[in-house]
Amino acid sequence: MQDFLTLLQTNLDLSTAFARMLAGNLKRQCGRLERMRLTSAKDRVLHYIACESRDGRHLELPFTLAHWAAELGIEPESLYRTLSQLEKACLIHRDGRQIELTRPTASP
Repeated sequence: MQDFLTLLQTNLDLSTAFARMLAGNLKRQCGRLERMRLTSAKDRVLHYIACESRDGRHLELPFTLAHWAAELGIEPESLYRTLSQLEKACLIHRDGRQIELTRPTASP
């Protein structure tokens, strides 16, 4: 641990990268807490896309839909139904693991 702390103090690139990593983790955890307060699967899905995508609209899932359902705190069947409803309402477009918000939604 002492060696790592010494590196953080003496290596600006490492300390900057470490601080960015910690800030990103904190942002994701805050987003998760905020998302779990939302009561509908639709709101959780839209919040996730808005907060976790690179630009607030285009998301590439790095895992399966079943894993995403667990991340959202909903049952997989509820996620599949919700995605289908969002597509029918033209709020999202899906292509494999890529999901795009097609219409602006209220800010999370």
